[in-house]
Amino acid sequence: MTGDAADRPLRVVVCGTGFGRIHLRAVGLVPGLRLAGVLARGGDASRGLAAAHGVPLWTDVAELPADVDLASVAVGSAVQGGPGSELVLALLARGIHVLQEHPAHPDEITAAARAARTAGVRYRLSTHYRHVRATRGFLASAERLRARSPIVHVDAAGPVHLLQPLVDILGLAVGGLRPWAFTDPVERPHELTALEARPSPLTAIEGVVGGIPLSLRVHDELHPADRDNHALLWPRIALASEAGVLTLADVHGPSPGAPRCTPGATRPAGSTSTGIPPGAPCRASPRGRTRPPRPRATSSTTCGRTRWRTRSRSSWRRSARVTATPSARRRRTSRWPARGSTSPAGSVRRAASGRASRRA
Repeated sequence: MTGDAADRPLRVVVCGTGFGRIHLRAVGLVPGLRLAGVLARGGDASRGLAAAHGVPLWTDVAELPADVDLASVAVGSAVQGGPGSELVLALLARGIHVLQEHPAHPDEITAAARAARTAGVRYRLSTHYRHVRATRGFLASAERLRARSPIVHVDAAGPVHLLQPLVDILGLAVGGLRPWAFTDPVERPHELTALEARPSPLTAIEGVVGGIPLSLRVHDELHPADRDNHALLWPRIALASEAGVLTLADVHGPSPGAPRCTPGATRPAGSTSTGIPPGAPCRASPRGRTRPPRPRATSSTTCGRTRWRTRSRSSWRRSARVTATPSARRRRTSRWPARGSTSPAGSVRRAASGRASRRA
């Protein structure tokens, strides 16, 4: 794009009005993009959506004007039983850059990439989950974790239709996908399947990502009409290292961390604990047990919670000592009626007799 065309905003057409509603809002938030119209089947919902945004509605790729620069395709691909990949090829043949919503079959992605190269335009599969706020925070924490201690194992899970963004996030979290490999699904032993009330909806796969061992569980059932709401698991990742475990519970958060209570501690010689090579023993407690130095209290560690409880108990003890002073006792006695008395005068007489007996 040269000359005046390079200075004007990119004209974007959004294809699909299901998840395409999210794309429509996103176009309005990005400087340099301008919504040119909506491409859909022409139902009541798509007509209403186009009217709400004040843009035309088209029902065929041939109807698109020549000045459309980019198409955001939020239509299910063939792997989901939809025409999304055919739509992508038609748009690329028109010389339009294409951003396609996942998932798509590897053969579909390969065909689209070749068509884009032939037409001299760009094609990309959407990886928007890496840009979600919670995921960005998780990836930043993963980078700090790798700088502190190498990752020794990855545990991940997710639905089959979100495997592509899951693998994308995994590659960013561990610093790269290569070298990578995956086994065939692990068969469950007959001793377990014979006891199951129904077959497990999860498939276990072992692999390596970025040279790090990976355990992956996939929910391999897909609802054709409402796949998101019927997914048992959304993408979740746990990175295990010598410094602790960092977890992404969901692509929308949270991403808690579980650091070790004794960062940098070494295993005593002769100990059977795993994960820490033999070294100098920890400081021994009076009872003979190894006791690490008390860590700084944080809300994310068990040691921090224990210290918080200890501080709370100390506060209660101080409060008890303050309320046990003579002046505090006098305040309590004069404020509340004495036992068996229903009048303030009775409480005053009871308090006076108590003071007289103490002076005697």
